[in-house]
Amino acid sequence: MFYNTVLLTWLVTIYIFFFLALLSVTEGEDKPLKYPTLFNSADAAVITKMDIAEAVGFDREAAHRNIRAIRPDIRIFETSAKTGAGMDGWLQYLAEEKARRDH
Repeated sequence: MFYNTVLLTWLVTIYIFFFLALLSVTEGEDKPLKYPTLFNSADAAVITKMDIAEAVGFDREAAHRNIRAIRPDIRIFETSAKTGAGMDGWLQYLAEEKARRDH
């Protein structure tokens, strides 16, 4: 729950300047191919719910490949709000982006 609150606070703080593509593992690794404009215009991509990736048969490599096919240089984060995995790196990136854009 803590991570959700912090993430929402950061997104509200920088939402005007930052575009984000979210991909839940439950949506499938082909989402970038279905919505290329979303991923092509995003500053970063966040794959969420990684804690259930295995249970839903999510193919991590295929997801990364599909995202990179649309936008080769995009930053990709894998997160789980439930376990906190990947959240520190994601929040650090948000803080760095905010600082960079504030100057």
